[in-house]
Amino acid sequence: MTQTILIVGAGTTGTTAAILLARRGYKPVLIERSAKTNRKQHAPDWICRRGVELLGELGIDCAAKLGDAYDGLTFHSSDLTKTAQSAATTPPAWRIDYPQFTAHLHQLAREAGIEIVHSSPARRIELREEQVCVELEEGDPLEGSFLLLADGAGRTLCSPGGHPAVLSSVSPKTPGRWFATLELPAPSRGRDPRDGHLHWLLGLDRQQACCLWWWEGSTVIVSLFAAGTGDSVNKLLCATANKLVGAGLIASKDAIDPAAVMLRPAPARSALEIDSHVNKRCLVIGDAGGFIGEISGQGIFAGVWSARIAVDAVIAAASSVHPQDQLRDFSTTWRSDMADYLRPPNTDMHFLLPLIFSNRQMADRMAAAFWEGQNI
Repeated sequence: MTQTILIVGAGTTGTTAAILLARRGYKPVLIERSAKTNRKQHAPDWICRRGVELLGELGIDCAAKLGDAYDGLTFHSSDLTKTAQSAATTPPAWRIDYPQFTAHLHQLAREAGIEIVHSSPARRIELREEQVCVELEEGDPLEGSFLLLADGAGRTLCSPGGHPAVLSSVSPKTPGRWFATLELPAPSRGRDPRDGHLHWLLGLDRQQACCLWWWEGSTVIVSLFAAGTGDSVNKLLCATANKLVGAGLIASKDAIDPAAVMLRPAPARSALEIDSHVNKRCLVIGDAGGFIGEISGQGIFAGVWSARIAVDAVIAAASSVHPQDQLRDFSTTWRSDMADYLRPPNTDMHFLLPLIFSNRQMADRMAAAFWEGQNI
């Protein structure tokens, strides 16, 4: 009998896992929150070259949904007086629209016969000895042999030890780490049309906040990955954007509006800081498990990578008389394979800043760390 695998969360991580499981003869069920009427329909983001290559290796073609490629990285000092550039002959990353990107994956999932359940948020998860159960606000409970939690950093789905858990949302007033993104329609004089670089403001704070900006047509995108409450990260993004406008690095037709900022929680902790991603018949992957590149805030590649490893662990568990032992191998494997990509630089960034702006080789090494997750 085909085993049912429940997957909570139908972003890139969860949908990739579902496609891989379906191809191996299993019956994945994707559980996705119903779209809200006020949900953002456009969310500019980017995906690194290794993420595109991994999806290709897994037989998932996303080339048609890639935007323009970046051709390098420009570093800026926190006082905006110094710059350093690192060019790239091979595209290190591409611009994407995240909702369009995931919609493409959903179409591939439907073509593979995968059931996608759109519902109000799941209200309870129960991890039993022989199966798992997800109770929805509406409809009958869903049962399966295993569960993959991929519902992102914004929801708490399962408590340690496999006890039943109730979902909870993260408020913007909650301390943690957040992504804030702002789109600014800019006059044509506000950009050089030849500028295909991603720009990175270094040394913004001592917590290694990552502030990036890039152009999409006549629009400049400013993105911030930082620690604090959602409200404080919003304020920091707006203050930084005003600073960039004042320095002439970006231009905006309108005043910076905090209400226009798109805010979403980032993993509060790195996967490397979490004791275990394994519960009873359950694995936690993607943003939900802290799988994110600490230097760049890039989570798509890390999420897909964690999905591939999790699928192998679930398949091994499904055919084992001791399934929990096989699931535990997930922790060993991802730590062996992914740790170098996930961990932050092994030196103080503020110590490196003078070298980045005075030494081209160090700027190139910093760029490699950003795009590829290499350590410095």
